[in-house]
Amino acid sequence: FLSLCLGATGVVFGDIGTSPLYTFGGIYLELGIDALAAADQQTREDELTGIFSSIFWVIAVVVCFKYGVIVMQIDHNGEGGSLALMQVVLRAVGTRAAEPRLVGFTTALGMIGTSLLIGDGAITPVMSVLGAIEGLPVESDAVLAWLCVAILVVLFGVQSFGSKAIGLVYGPIMSLWFLVICALGVYNTCRYSAEAAIVARGFNPYWLWHYWFSGTCRGYEAWKSLAGIVLTVTGAEALYADMGHFGRRPIMTAWFALVFPSLVLQYIGQAATLLRRPELLADSAGTFYGSAPASLRYPLLALAILAAVIASQALLSGVFSVLSQAVQAGFMPRTKVVHTDDKNKGQVFIQSANLLLLALCIVLALAFKTSSALAGAYGIAVTTTFVATTVLLYLVLRRAWKWCAGSALLVCLPLLVVDGLLWSSNLLKIANSGWVPIVIALAVFGVLSTYNWGREEEAALLLAECDAEEGAASSDITSSLRIPALEAAVRACGYPRTRAVGIYLTPYDWRVPRSLGTLADACGSLPGTIVLLNVRFEDVPFVPAEERVDLAVISDELGLYQASVRFGYAEPLNAAQGLHATLVAAKQPKLSALLAAHARLPTRA
Repeated sequence: FLSLCLGATGVVFGDIGTSPLYTFGGIYLELGIDALAAADQQTREDELTGIFSSIFWVIAVVVCFKYGVIVMQIDHNGEGGSLALMQVVLRAVGTRAAEPRLVGFTTALGMIGTSLLIGDGAITPVMSVLGAIEGLPVESDAVLAWLCVAILVVLFGVQSFGSKAIGLVYGPIMSLWFLVICALGVYNTCRYSAEAAIVARGFNPYWLWHYWFSGTCRGYEAWKSLAGIVLTVTGAEALYADMGHFGRRPIMTAWFALVFPSLVLQYIGQAATLLRRPELLADSAGTFYGSAPASLRYPLLALAILAAVIASQALLSGVFSVLSQAVQAGFMPRTKVVHTDDKNKGQVFIQSANLLLLALCIVLALAFKTSSALAGAYGIAVTTTFVATTVLLYLVLRRAWKWCAGSALLVCLPLLVVDGLLWSSNLLKIANSGWVPIVIALAVFGVLSTYNWGREEEAALLLAECDAEEGAASSDITSSLRIPALEAAVRACGYPRTRAVGIYLTPYDWRVPRSLGTLADACGSLPGTIVLLNVRFEDVPFVPAEERVDLAVISDELGLYQASVRFGYAEPLNAAQGLHATLVAAKQPKLSALLAAHARLPTRA
């Protein structure tokens, strides 16, 4: 359990954990860098108290309550993310025919959430690495961009080791990071104790109300500042997407025991420092480094670079998880999914996705060159994901958990208001670079929706053909779709039978693959022994050899057999190479003898 907590600290919380590096700068980028220094003391006190209150309550509502208390209680076979919520709703609803509009709406939301997470996953590594290395004494943006590319190649290169191994390396580094920012927050709180006491009033939600409706930043300015405040919860969606890698308990234990207290203390310390020294906002070193003792500036910079590089790991692991779910749900073509830990099914790695993301990140790094040029891309994808998650949560509460509409709205409507405010404030960034994750997400959504539409059309066509086949006797083996029709066709057709053994893969144990009839028509003959082979992957890491194959006789007279071969999710794909020997050793004497004899037949070079 402790190793899982350590791994979760290193993998899951990098993004949200490095937000103190740029949060106050992002907020005052919206309000005006000089606004704080130009204000009188009373205005500064009220403003910073309101900003801290907004930061604290956004984290408390979005991360602690929404994800920690409610959303992470919901999983689909141990997995989290938008697709997991979608699957829970669809399982409760049943078939599409029952409620077609609801099924279509839920499916679209699941695909939207997944697409946006992938869009965010392409932005976060570039932003994190560029933001980290810009503290180095290098003046050329082009040099920094190529340095970013080199770091990204290393970052993506280690993904194949799996989140468990990566977490054990990243975990101690991120744990040290959280302890350091916690100590720095305590240091500034004690150093500026009077200012910290003023800022700490923000724990009282009254100051949140005051900031929005009574303070100098009330109304439009307060709404604009949310585009910076949202930086405190970027990465929150990765907590849920990464649930399959570590589990809910280790993730939330690490959050409440270490990450959340460290972030709160760090934000209090920064706000107290700004209250005493508002000129830090205009300092090139930034609020975070400016609040640290001068002697620790460079060690802190080195640690911050490591933490910021690690920050993108949460999204990368989440992308692998949701893509694995998309393949299983039939939203994407089958691709190689590597399970990097035989004790945890959710720890997956997809090489093709890793290479595509790396290529996309390299293009973005070389195109934008600086984190400030790409800063507008941060926020719009994650906040849209928040909205989609809340709507899916309402459907889960209503359909799967059977809550009444009033209770479900009581929980979800306030969350939707918060998500909607965060989302709307980020719409202003679209013209800057906020379009980048949207374009990526639209491309991914196009792939998911097109493939899903094709699968549904194929299934509908197959069902119609199967219905037409029932009761119609036919000797045409090329049109046989079900096993009874195959038996009738084999009896009626005039194809000669050879000594060969034909093994035909079929996706379903009831379906006859079209390859059987096509080959028979092309060769003008049928194998003397026909085996319909279905391969299944189970929810266990390994399947014992004695349970590997299930054989059934369709017709001994016609030489028709059915075989189901079972593999565990952690078994390598080359396990299928021993399939022939497994079938030979099966408990069907005639079939075993035929397969063994076939193995001894001479073959042409």
